[in-house]
Amino acid sequence: MHKILLACLAVFLLTTCVWAEVSIIDPHEHDNNVHTQPWEVEEGVDVAIMPIEVLPLEDDQLKDIVVNESQTMRAFIVLSEGPPEWQCEYVYFQNLHTDEIFVILGVPMPWRPFSDLVWVQDRYLVFDRWAQPHFGMHYVVDTKEKKLVLARTVESQ
Repeated sequence: MHKILLACLAVFLLTTCVWAEVSIIDPHEHDNNVHTQPWEVEEGVDVAIMPIEVLPLEDDQLKDIVVNESQTMRAFIVLSEGPPEWQCEYVYFQNLHTDEIFVILGVPMPWRPFSDLVWVQDRYLVFDRWAQPHFGMHYVVDTKEKKLVLARTVESQ
């Protein structure tokens, strides 16, 4: 009986801790439910999150600065004019305690601007990139794990 209880506990912990899906609200309230399970990243397969040593810009050159609720992280957009990917903008996030800064690279549609940076649950950075007024991509980045956890098409009416 003891072994059965331990096996059941192990199965419970694995299913709730290891295989649990991220579940957060869509702060943008898109017309289609972009946060339905299972979460996918196929649309953002080339996205990479890389640390950078210094941000060679002053705060007044940063666009759309948002700080998480606990005031431990901030995110912002920086305009670009060329390489490495010919992006028109980049999204960065920074740990305000350690000053570590990360850039999000490889986001599809590099010629289009980012919009609607917002923090959810202090660790998830959510933003969109629109291809046209009624079609775009919705992204969720887990800033604690430094990885993209959702990339999904979004449509508006």
